[in-house]
Amino acid sequence: MCIFRRPSPPPPPPPAPVTPPSAPPTAVSPVAVAARKAQKKRQATQQGRKSTIITGPRGISGEAETRKKTLLGQ
Repeated sequence: MCIFRRPSPPPPPPPAPVTPPSAPPTAVSPVAVAARKAQKKRQATQQGRKSTIITGPRGISGEAETRKKTLLGQ
């Protein structure tokens, strides 16, 4: 019985087993690196500027918002 002392905490769990390190990365040939860069460049040029243009050639075709919103959100 412990009237004035706290009970001792349980012992900590055992440490996790250590896993062996994975194999180091292999060297990539310069030809493969150049081919990958060329492929990325080709894909970027194929996409072009279409993904960056949001409006049409005449600009925004909708009406401009000229009324101020009221307190009720109308």
